[in-house]
Amino acid sequence: MESSDELKTKVLEKIQNTSDQHILQQVGRLLAINEWEQDPYILIKDERDAVERGLQDVVEGRVFSQAEAKSLLYQWKKK
Repeated sequence: MESSDELKTKVLEKIQNTSDQHILQQVGRLLAINEWEQDPYILIKDERDAVERGLQDVVEGRVFSQAEAKSLLYQWKKK
């Protein structure tokens, strides 16, 4: 596991090397930069659709236990 300083350095490098306005806005929101100017986050259509699919999965019982989810995540990270 990398140290906090190493992680900060990597994150700062990524931020400095991107010109993607959406990414920069999201980083700003995460860090509550200009908190007093923040509008509520408005989901784009793809995000709303993903949320709706997730809610429908719950209704229809397509869910995983925490242990199953951890196992799936571990397997996914190994790929």
